[in-house]
Amino acid sequence: MFRTYTWIITSCLAAVALFWLFQLVYVRQSDVTRYFTRIEKLQKLSEQPLFSTAQQTRKQVRKELWISQPNHTRLQHWIDSESSILTLQPSKGRSLDVIEQLFHISCTMQEKIYPESGQIMQQIRTLQAEEGTYLYKKQSFIADSVYLSLFRLPGDLLPKNTHPYTPFLKGKAKDITFSIHGNTPQFEARNFQATLKPAGEL
Repeated sequence: MFRTYTWIITSCLAAVALFWLFQLVYVRQSDVTRYFTRIEKLQKLSEQPLFSTAQQTRKQVRKELWISQPNHTRLQHWIDSESSILTLQPSKGRSLDVIEQLFHISCTMQEKIYPESGQIMQQIRTLQAEEGTYLYKKQSFIADSVYLSLFRLPGDLLPKNTHPYTPFLKGKAKDITFSIHGNTPQFEARNFQATLKPAGEL
């Protein structure tokens, strides 16, 4: 009798164990569907930006850039604007684009510093525009309908203003692009209509 009870209990336990083992091993279609649904939700969440677009209005903005040169000199650039709108905008992945829209712009840029006749000289470019955009990630500045002037002045420091001086070249460009790649500033003016000052009048 005791052996019979033992056999019955053992058989029941074995059946229960086989049932749970089957539940663990067997993959139902509903489980597969639920798994892929969760994967799709996780992918959609990972594609969503972590931040929303934010803006800030600023007044009397100055951007000051220093660019080191191979000859151990440093070129100085000023980008001044009466006001600006700074935008933080989510981009692909988890990065953030920072874009600044500038208004009533005046820029002064050192193009090169060089010796001439025993003294240090600098070539300066100035520009004025009603509106422009500075892209922080690309370190680039773009503007339309820009007035340009080029000066050759003594010294290696940017003057506070160039009004006392006469440019050797001036004109207007349809648009300009200024960017920095490493230690190399790149400037491009499209459809530039220039007026060259005679050498005797400089």
